Amino acid sequence: MNKKLSRIYLLATFTVVLFSTQNLLAESIVLFSRDFTDGSLSPFTPEGNWQISNGYGQPAPGAQYNWSPTQTDYSHSLTSPVLDGSSVNDSVVFSYDFYLNEQLTKEEEDALTQAGMPTFTINRILPVVEMLNFYATANNPRWQAIGVEGSDADVASVFGNLADYIWQLSDGSTLYSNTINDAICKSVGYMLLTVDPDRDNGMGEVVIQQPEPFDIYIDPKSRDMLFRDAAFILIR
Repeated sequence: MNKKLSRIYLLATFTVVLFSTQNLLAESIVLFSRDFTDGSLSPFTPEGNWQISNGYGQPAPGAQYNWSPTQTDYSHSLTSPVLDGSSVNDSVVFSYDFYLNEQLTKEEEDALTQAGMPTFTINRILPVVEMLNFYATANNPRWQAIGVEGSDADVASVFGNLADYIWQLSDGSTLYSNTINDAICKSVGYMLLTVDPDRDNGMGEVVIQQPEPFDIYIDPKSRDMLFRDAAFILIR
């Protein structure tokens, strides 16, 4: 349980999640998840220029279709293995980001094809996501502590430098960028201030982490924008 969380609001890259909506507010049953941290696309079956990229993902790395080598007249997919949803007895939700052009259902594509209409989509979401991320992360934050009175100036300077040290130690810019992506794609992004007891040869360090939004359960009675009135905040 930890209430040292921050929420970032923007608009509503790539995380593929299959989860059950069974009692979703209290519990999410993840049936399939792949983070590509081992540098392999397995168990997906890739075609063409699919590869692992350290520039995409929540958090990175993620799967990306590369422009090189040049392909012409192609249709390449990244196919997942068969997913068994028999362990849940209610509805199952597939969550894909629209900015990957997963914007039409199979039924909608079939209806457009039968009507002789084009089924391609003009992706206007990806440029907006990238623009928001650029403007939000173009500069590192400047940390400044202000003392209550003049004699506190030296102590305030120490705290300001300490905050900057924690940010750099935690690679805060990368975490912040992923948090922005979460805020855009998943409606909310979190940054968590915590202690890593294994850092500094077991002496411990204060660090910033970026928890998965689906792993956070907040008091449903909370009405404050930043959850300051929440009786509890649970991290799975």
